[in-house]
Amino acid sequence: MTILVLSIGIIISSCHKYTIAGFWLDYNNKNITDKISDQGPRGGYRAIHWKFSNPNELNTNSTLQFASLNGWKLVDSIKYSTDSIIKLSINDGYVFSSPKNLSDSIIKTFFKEPIWIKSDLTLYRFKTAWELMQPGDDTKSTEINGFIIVSHDNTEMCIYHYWGE
Repeated sequence: MTILVLSIGIIISSCHKYTIAGFWLDYNNKNITDKISDQGPRGGYRAIHWKFSNPNELNTNSTLQFASLNGWKLVDSIKYSTDSIIKLSINDGYVFSSPKNLSDSIIKTFFKEPIWIKSDLTLYRFKTAWELMQPGDDTKSTEINGFIIVSHDNTEMCIYHYWGE
């Protein structure tokens, strides 16, 4: 009986709809070109990249609605030009910094995964049902750990989701 219960648990947890942010794999899945996922016991991440041959295929309002229906709550958004995406030498990460004249509600956002979109873009930040904690420090965490990036020409989209430590 124990083996049966464990087997069912493994099958269910391996289905992408039940993994963290796995619902994104069902969104316009024919247009997914890249996906990276590491769902470890103490934390993980997911990054997915879509490309569209026709800009009309990507509807940002539908994307934001899909995110909302799956528990992602939009916090804010900001437009970036290509030259404002700063590549860091540490961990080959990327930082999106807020222009000084904008509200402090949009803070620096760091990505460990590749920024596939190499053109002007809009970054949407979300609260998800998960927290991202600074390793070794339970007091420093954020609920703003889900991101959607859409190219200004509407031909590319990426999501990034980080959780845990």
